Parts: sequence; structure tokens; C-alpha cells
Amino acid sequence: MDSFRLHVLRHPMLAKYFGRDELPKAICLAGDSGTGKTFLTMVTLRQMLLEGYRAGVLVTPVILKGSDVYSEFYGKSTRQLGRFLDYASSVPSVVYIDEFQSFGRKVRGETGAEIEDTRLQDELNRWLDKIVSGKTRTLVVVATNAYEKIREDIRRRLTKVSLNDGVTREMLLAVVEDSIKREAWLGLKAEDLLDLMEREVTMRRRASLTPSDIQEIFREVRKSKEAPLREKFRDNRNLSASIERPKRFFLLGPPGTGKTLLAMVAAAENNVGFIKVRGGELMSGANYMGDPEKRVKDLFSLVRQKSPCILLLDEADAIFWGGDPSSNKILAQVKAELSELRPEDKVVVIATSNKEQLIDQATRDRFEPNIYYVHPPQNDSEWNEVVGIHLKKFARYLHPEVDAGKITKMFRRQRILSPRGAAETVSEAHRMWASEVAAAREVTQAKGQETSLQAVTLKYQDDLDRLDQLLAIYKNEGSPLTPDQVTQDNYKIRLFHFQRAISSLESLEDKEHREIAEALILSQAIPGVTYGLYTSDRGSGGILTIQCTVRPINPGERHVSVTGQASSMMMGQSFVPDDSVIQSATNAVEAIRSWLWLKARANLTRFHVAFQIRSILEGAPGQGVSGPSAGYAMLNALVSELSGIPIPQSRVMTGTIGLKMDIGPVGGLGGRGREAGKLVGILKAEKIKVTDLLVPESNFKNASDEMKMIQDEGIIVHPIANAPDGWPILFSMNAEDLAKRIRQSLIERESVVDMGPSPSRLVGSSGT
Repeated sequence: MDSFRLHVLRHPMLAKYFGRDELPKAICLAGDSGTGKTFLTMVTLRQMLLEGYRAGVLVTPVILKGSDVYSEFYGKSTRQLGRFLDYASSVPSVVYIDEFQSFGRKVRGETGAEIEDTRLQDELNRWLDKIVSGKTRTLVVVATNAYEKIREDIRRRLTKVSLNDGVTREMLLAVVEDSIKREAWLGLKAEDLLDLMEREVTMRRRASLTPSDIQEIFREVRKSKEAPLREKFRDNRNLSASIERPKRFFLLGPPGTGKTLLAMVAAAENNVGFIKVRGGELMSGANYMGDPEKRVKDLFSLVRQKSPCILLLDEADAIFWGGDPSSNKILAQVKAELSELRPEDKVVVIATSNKEQLIDQATRDRFEPNIYYVHPPQNDSEWNEVVGIHLKKFARYLHPEVDAGKITKMFRRQRILSPRGAAETVSEAHRMWASEVAAAREVTQAKGQETSLQAVTLKYQDDLDRLDQLLAIYKNEGSPLTPDQVTQDNYKIRLFHFQRAISSLESLEDKEHREIAEALILSQAIPGVTYGLYTSDRGSGGILTIQCTVRPINPGERHVSVTGQASSMMMGQSFVPDDSVIQSATNAVEAIRSWLWLKARANLTRFHVAFQIRSILEGAPGQGVSGPSAGYAMLNALVSELSGIPIPQSRVMTGTIGLKMDIGPVGGLGGRGREAGKLVGILKAEKIKVTDLLVPESNFKNASDEMKMIQDEGIIVHPIANAPDGWPILFSMNAEDLAKRIRQSLIERESVVDMGPSPSRLVGSSGT
């Protein structure tokens, strides 16, 4: 305020005692999202205008956004910025630029868009020099949450005011006390509330608490208290009145879980307007720089015109990413529009995304606490409910043998779908049935006409093949039918149709991958070979062969080597190095090395342990197996190699391994709506018949429905907490006998072993 009084109002007392350096003309408010940059500026700007009015000075507020400056024509953005700023410097004014990183972000200046950005920033520097060194009656205030990403020469012209550093616990406590007083809530201690808020924000968002967070929390609590009363006195004839103030909701979750449908239902039930825009539509087809930002501005203008209205930003990760200069400008415009929504606009914004890791944190903060995760059905009971809903549409055509539980079990044998995928599969079963009824009718009508019969047979070949199989089933059941007798009343949709529809879910690529992985399974059990499980990003899986060898180490050689692992993996939008398999192998070797030294005084430090993970991607550049779930299988492969005891191919395992031989949880085993690709691979295995499955104890508890499905197929599931717990199953030996066996095997190999007597604790020890 003193800077405003000195430079804009030309207060004589301030001009006498203060210089320009003490009261700057260009200020940058830097701070995280929610620290109150925009709020502080708007409150201060209002006070400035009032003081200017009392002093007889007409102060002009100039508020700039990216959409006001950036144009689709080359060079026009720079001219527009210059025109705005030159006008502001010609009159007493206060210039405010929100989301300043969209103007001053560092760029390389290599592409056409970046060259235009550089020219615009040079124009901004020219104007700032004019303001700071000249006698213009202008005050400049900019705000950003990415101060370090702004060009250094622009930052030098601004005086930084950090709102992060200025927020103390005493200030937060004062905000809480003021909120409690304003709401007139008795019996609450500000200290206790602040402790609770700080703990929850740190756990959920991994960030510090801001004054904006406190205000939002109080608003949400007040809303939850008022909701029952508001519902009681709600006017059902005008549901659009329920939109009282701006609401921003963010729906996250896997594809096909109904996020878009929820937004459409909300609009329909409240009888308000509905506008749906995909994030990619705002960016695709832009021929000129600045066009996407203009689209965002026009979109929100349209939404306000159609109010009361719900705006759905579907696939919002396309515009909420902000990972490059172009998308950052769009993101800055979106954040500005979201911040400018007012209660009188009667607008609700709902954003959806299935890529939570790509969302910009500052954008995410604008939706808190209304961020919800829409998860798929998490157990068989919920899946039965979903499937049952879709079966109701075809209830009159269903055979009595069809029920939701059986269909859910069929899904489990293939892979877990989204609710949308389940609906499409049920519709596909109905389509097959309808095609068979139509094929039977066409064949009946074409009888006696050889040419027509051949044409119909050729057209409905697949449908007639299925029809013949089903007519044979009807005949075996004692209800014979002929094609000319088939109608929709006596020929029903059966489990056969669902089985065919679900079996088509496995792509040819997944099937070939599984068949090749099974081809790598050895014809007979030999020491040093175990069988683990893998899962793909498409939800399929299979059996993985892991081989191990042990030999004397060469000078300068590492103790552990792995082949067949992936060297990189996709993280977000880029590839990053991946050494998870190597770390798992190192953990497995170190665990066995420590265990053998403790139990049998066997020294493995002079041996090299090599693992090979056999897969279809082995040897491909950058490709192979990724993830830590092969650790348990690697450990058992090493034990098998050292002891000389083979593990039968019918016994498979999965789990991570710790240095204390504890078995950790892995993915791909289902539970709480997650994929169960590894279990699907077991059920589809053709080369071997799996009899025993060793899984982490935590996975066994969390995926009870999936484990029951496996057990119903005659497979024994063993929950394992520590590696020695599974050795009686794999080697038919307990830990003590196995340690003696390995010691003797190493002596026979003439290895470097402590030849003294085994420690007394070896006999009768627990083995853990």
C-alpha cells in the first residue's frame, strides 16, 4: 500500500522520506497454490481504488490474463501486450498479472512458438525498465506459484515477496480462531483443530497447510451441517436453485468406471445445462499460437451464458499436465478461469481423468477437497450387482441357467473388466444370440432354393456353427430343436454365449505371448529352475521361467548378475532406468548368504550367482521383465541350485523378498478391484497343470474372492509370510535339513566353507 501511495498517489510525506528502492514499483507475489496471492491482491486493489477516489485520483486497474494477450497470428501477441502495458503506463494505474509463469517462463527459443515467447518477454522487460526507472504513476503486481521457472532477467526487475515464508503457525491459528468465531461454533479449541488439519493435509497431499485450505475446510464442514436442513426445505420444482456457488469436482479412476456418466446424471437430475468437452479437443487442430487459450476463454464464457450449467472437462489430464511451454499456457488460462468463477455464475465444473500422476499440483489444489476416486467393483458381491443390472435388460431372453454369479466367475477366468467393459460383453452375448435366431430364420426361408441357401450359409457361417453346437446341447438335455423351430421364445441366451463373448477379450498378442512363455517351461524338473508369474499392462498374465547357476567368482566380477530384465520403464510421459529386478536378485542372494552363514557356516562370498528370466522380450533393446515380484522365485531358484533339489513345474510362486527372507505383496493377484492377470495366466496354462500356488500372506487376505476362485479349480493356495514357510512344500524339507543339505552339497563342490563343526543352534532351531 505504501508503494501505491508513493508511486501512484505521489504522497508528499512518503516522497520525502522514502526512495524507489525502499518502496518498489514492481512486486512479485510468490507462493504455493492456496497461500492467498490472488485474494491478497484483490483486497489490496480494492483499498487502493478507495484511497485513490478519496485523493481525487482516478486509478485504472489493469488485470491481464494469457488469453488477453496471446493471439493466433505471429507477432500479434507482442503488439497486444505492448498496447496494454503502454496504456497502463500513460495513466495512474495498478497492473496485476496472475499466473505470471505463462508470460515469463524460461524457453529455449528454438521453435516458432518459443521465438514468439522470447519476443513477448523482451517486450515485457522493456516495459518493466520503463516503469521501474521512469516517473510513470504505475504499480505492477504479478503472482506466480513457479517463481524459479521464470527467466532470471525478468526476476531481477521484480521485488520478490514470498508468501510461503511469511505464513507462520500463529497466523494459521489466527485464521482458525477467526473462522470459529465467525461460524459461532462453541466447544472447539483452535489448537486442536489446527493440529488435526496439519496432520491430515500432510498425510493426504504431502504439503503444508495454507490459509486457503483452512477456509475451504470450514466451508465444507458448514455445508455438511447445513445439507440436511437444505434438503428438507429444498424446492423440488426448481432443482437448478441447488447450484448456489461455484463447485469444482475432480473424479479420478480407471477407464470405464462411470465418471462421465456420473456428471451426466447430475445434470439430468438437477435439470440444468450440460456441456461436455474433452481435454484433447481444446488443444487439437490449433493452427495458430494462442488459439487453445482463446478456446478455453470462449468455453467458460459459453458456460456462463448457459447457466445454471454443468461443465464436464473429460480426459482433463490433457490440459492439466502443464509439462511443456505450450500446455503450460493453456493450464494457466484454465486455472485463471477456475479461480474467477463466482456464486452468481451458477456453474459447476467437473473434471475427470484416469491419469492422476500427470495432474499439475496447483490445479489439483483448486479442486480440493472435492476430489473423489471412482473405483471399479472391489469384490464378487459388487461385480454380481453390476452384471445383474445389465442382465435385466435381456431378462425375458435369458435361460434359467444364466445368473450374475456365474457370469462374474467367467470374467474372473479371463480378466477383470471395467463396468463399461462388462456391459459391452453382456451386449455382445445378446448380439450373438440374436444373430443365431436371425440365421435360423433365414435358413428356414431359403429351404428349397439352392442358390439362396448357399448365400445365407456363407453370410451366417459363424452364427450357424454356434447354432449347431447349441442345438446339440438342447438335444442332450431332452429338448430337441431344429433350425425351423428356433424362435426367441424357445431358444434362449445361455452361458455358452457369455463364454464366447468373454473369450474374445483375449487379444491375439496376449495369447501368443502366453504360449511362447509356456514354451520356455522345461520338460522336466531340474535343480536351479523355478516358475513365477507375470502380468502385462493389458491385464493378462502367464507363467515365468527363472533359472539360476552358481560358480566360482572371477576377480573384479560382481557377485550377482541378471539377464532378461528390462533396462527401462515408462514413468508418466518418459522412460526412466529400471533396476528393480536386479535389486530383487541382490536381496535374494544376500538373504540366502546370511541365512547359510548363520545356520551352516557356509561362505558364499567367493561365488557368482547368475539369474536368467526367460521371456518373449528377452534380449530386445530396453525390453524384458520389470518389477520386484520375481524376488521370491529367485530366492527359491538359488536354494534349489545349491541343494540340488528340483522343484516340480506344477508349483508356482510370486512375491517380493526382503533381506530377512520376508515375503512382500505384489500386484496382479486381484483384491479391491485390482487386476488379477497372474491368476488368469494360471487358469489358462496349457503345458502344465498347476497344483500349488505360493502367494504372499497379505495378498491372500486382501484377495479372498480371487483365491477362492483358484481353489475351486483344484489348486492349493499357500499363504507365505517368510521364505522358509514354503520350503516343506517346494523341497519336502524343513529349514534345518535344507541347511545341512546345502552345506554338504557345497563341500562336495569343494567350495570355500568353514570346515568346523556345525553350530549347535543348527539342530533344533526354528529355521526362521
